Amino acid sequence: MQTNPSINFFGPNEEIASGRYRNIMPFNWLKDNGWEVGNDVLVTMKHRWPFNPLEPYSKYIFDVCDDHFDTMFREHYLKHCNESNLVTCNSEEMSRIIKERTGREAQIIPDPIEYDTQPAHYKDRFLTFGNEWNIALLRNVPNLLKALNGRSLDIISKPVEPSIIPWSREAMIEGFKRAGAVIIPVGNKIAKSANRLLESINAGCFVIANSMPAYDEFKDFSWIGDIAQGIDWYLNNKEEALIKVEAGQRYILDRYTIDKVGPMWEKAIGSC
Repeated sequence: MQTNPSINFFGPNEEIASGRYRNIMPFNWLKDNGWEVGNDVLVTMKHRWPFNPLEPYSKYIFDVCDDHFDTMFREHYLKHCNESNLVTCNSEEMSRIIKERTGREAQIIPDPIEYDTQPAHYKDRFLTFGNEWNIALLRNVPNLLKALNGRSLDIISKPVEPSIIPWSREAMIEGFKRAGAVIIPVGNKIAKSANRLLESINAGCFVIANSMPAYDEFKDFSWIGDIAQGIDWYLNNKEEALIKVEAGQRYILDRYTIDKVGPMWEKAIGSC
């Protein structure tokens, strides 16, 4: 009878989104489903490793959730995409980029939702969240202040300014409750996963986001395009917005819980 290899994960802590979605959550799910911790296969990710985590392990998987093939970390990503036993990634666009830049086929494993589902709700108050680079994109959203017209926009992120609410799990839960819609600006990094959109809809909020490949799948459940126009549509289409959120929640719960995503990690590790 074939047994599962023993496993371990090496990645960021819970303060980084990928640390939760692609390290802590799948590792805990695998352990809860019978996988043992050991030195057969390591799942590792990111860069700026404080030490070489690979030495004790027979094989390793390199998980890619950011496009760093043109940054100062390029050589690190090229090396581990080429040398790892398997490459995984967070989106179809990221998989395409990995294939283009390294020749490797990456197995796509989406980010799971981490918060409990909340009822769809409508309020004329808005939220945005993410790391400081995502928040900086707000400055480039055309006509944002005009569209908000004095309405509240909460920001949850690293508190680089006094008005920003520091990230915590509790702050996110309360932020989703206060807001009716979440604004997600998109910059040049278009290989990201849809995790912010997923979490927002699952928390009962309508999503207003710029276009990005990973968001195409959810266009029937949110506003994807010009953010100012999306705010205007949301403020004038309460009932339809709520219907979209409820439909989106059903779609997400059928595909993006950890119980749906966890078996994808099992398959990847098994193939390794």
